[in-house]
Amino acid sequence: MRPSIRDDLLRQALMIFDRDGFHGTTMDRLVELTGFSKTSMYNHFASKEDLVLAVLTLRDLQFRSWLFGRMRATGDSPQEQLLGLFDALAEWFVELDFRGCLFVKAMAEFQDPNHAVHIQAKTHKAAVLGHLTGLASAAGTGNAESLARRLLMLMEGAVISAQQRATEDRARVAMEAKGMAAYLWAKENEAVGRGTIDEATIPKQAVHLLPLVKSQEDGSATVTGSSLLSRSAGPPLEKPRALLFDLGGVIVDVDFNRAFDLWAQHADGNPSSIKQAFSQDHAYDTYERGEISANAYFAHLRGTLEIGISNSQFLEGWNGALSGLIPGVREILAQLVGQVPLFAFSNTNRAHVRTWPFVLEEVFHYFDVIYASSSIGLRKPDSAAFDHVVTDMGLRPDQVVFFDDLQENVDGALACGLRAYCVPTTGDLIKALHDVGLKLK
Repeated sequence: MRPSIRDDLLRQALMIFDRDGFHGTTMDRLVELTGFSKTSMYNHFASKEDLVLAVLTLRDLQFRSWLFGRMRATGDSPQEQLLGLFDALAEWFVELDFRGCLFVKAMAEFQDPNHAVHIQAKTHKAAVLGHLTGLASAAGTGNAESLARRLLMLMEGAVISAQQRATEDRARVAMEAKGMAAYLWAKENEAVGRGTIDEATIPKQAVHLLPLVKSQEDGSATVTGSSLLSRSAGPPLEKPRALLFDLGGVIVDVDFNRAFDLWAQHADGNPSSIKQAFSQDHAYDTYERGEISANAYFAHLRGTLEIGISNSQFLEGWNGALSGLIPGVREILAQLVGQVPLFAFSNTNRAHVRTWPFVLEEVFHYFDVIYASSSIGLRKPDSAAFDHVVTDMGLRPDQVVFFDDLQENVDGALACGLRAYCVPTTGDLIKALHDVGLKLK
């Protein structure tokens, strides 16, 4: 589904602030780079500071959902997940657009500790610390907060160090930090009377680091990236038991510009004006949850868009936003059949559900079940929606891989324990499928 103007603006601003800095990016520069008018920006954000705060809120949700999800994927025990922090960092560091921590940048640019931006950035760090502390406490360490603070210091140092390395060398930084973390973990076990450093006191995920930890204990060696990278960085992820696809933007081509054009023709109006007035507001959400009828929603649109067209004309444009399968998707799904069960979960209304047998005609039979928000009364990215779907599938969240073209839905899935990928293009989908071990020709 096409993101709202506010969401689109936020995502573009996040990328630009991360690349060019906060103070180095004026509102005029954002207008130039995003294509949004200044009026549109100020309709959604009262000031640049409000925009910066909203960007940090988005990044906080994205990063913590991804990080905690990847940590959970490395093991069931809190010990394994604590060390899994550094496997997640290794993945992040080798991304081509890795530019370090946005929250550290924010605190550096807004150094007044009482400034709202500085406070929000510190709040993010406190949330990460809280998660690490919770895991350390669950693992039975003597001083959970102290261990968590040291692990966070390792994480922060690794991020800074990775920024100084070439892309191909950055994973080594994370593995060096992981070796140090394993050492800290083992020393903590000694401190609470669990014996000396041996395999009984090292999480199984880090047993391959044991010789390194012991050599640190007796001072005979130091942590080296090459010794760590020559060993496993952690257990491989389990092959998925099911794939869960979004429909609009992943399987089906959805473009609301077609709806705006049709509505403008019927109203003898301007498509741009209709597009500017349209938003995914509360009424939109309730319509997609099946709580109001199409006629009730169209009555709402008649007022907000200020166009006097009939319900049937609204429906014509509404369904006109769907134009069929995205090129290449049918071939991909055909190759997946037999490898793993396929499911779909779409935020969609009853009008669009009725078009599925036609729009999805070529691939409809590939899916075991297609879940619609208007049928279950729950929308992505709400955790209750993912919990409902995964429970109905009869699987654990970590056994399901979810694909969506909107990052907020991916973040919601990650927060619920699913493995998830943002796939705005078919190429991204193919890459993600290869990443989870599925074969495509």
